[in-house]
Amino acid sequence: MAALPPALTLRPAAPVDELERLRRRVNDLRDEIGMDVVALRSRLAEKFDLRRQASKHPFVAAAVVLVAAAVAVRVLAAVLRDARRVAPRAFPRRA
Repeated sequence: MAALPPALTLRPAAPVDELERLRRRVNDLRDEIGMDVVALRSRLAEKFDLRRQASKHPFVAAAVVLVAAAVAVRVLAAVLRDARRVAPRAFPRRA
């Protein structure tokens, strides 16, 4: 006599067993997601840690500082130039 395939000979799992298996799987997935979130937070904190990035990429950090200083000097010069233009009209000299 020919043997039946295993799928036909296995009895279906009881609904309680199936529910318990699904609960365990859901809990395992929650744990995995929690660990992934912790790992992502750690990576994000590392990427936005300016001290760490400056130590890893000192030339880029120096270039950023120089560009920021140049922009600040230009903005300050423009503000002072505008203030000199406005000042004589705001306070006319008395004769």
